[in-house]
Amino acid sequence: MKNRPRSVAVPLLIAMLALVGSIRHAAAQPLEVDEIKAPVEELALEPDTDLGGRLAVVQGSADAEGRRYFAVKIHVMSPTVIAVFADDPAKPIQVSLHRSVWNRPDASGTTDAEGNYEFTGRLESTVGIWLKAEQPSDYHLMVWVGDPVPVEVPPIFFDNDRPVKQTAEE
Repeated sequence: MKNRPRSVAVPLLIAMLALVGSIRHAAAQPLEVDEIKAPVEELALEPDTDLGGRLAVVQGSADAEGRRYFAVKIHVMSPTVIAVFADDPAKPIQVSLHRSVWNRPDASGTTDAEGNYEFTGRLESTVGIWLKAEQPSDYHLMVWVGDPVPVEVPPIFFDNDRPVKQTAEE
């Protein structure tokens, strides 16, 4: 009987080690990956002394497989601009933006007749950017994340004739 708990403990230990190993791997890549061969690179958002916030500019070339980039530590209250400029407007670049998985875009578009694509809005935590082109196309990618915009919380309303009701947590 003394061997019985040990025989259960060994498979349990192996399962726990596998779980810990998979958690460490997930932390290295913020977006879920399913056998995608397109290269992926983290964007280094550096402080922008002219506009404030943080900025990354990358030059590259897109093809049918594509190039993927991701940026992390984006505050939900920060204005964000993602712009793609195709060097040759006659060679459009497909742009897709991803929040959690690479195989399902959350927003997408194509560079216009002037070779430009722009997303302006707010994001939270991480964004993935996948650039593809039917024929090889050189581009410049710019990601700017502004400083968080302060938001004032309005005061609580109450009638001066009645006492303030307390919530259950108070």
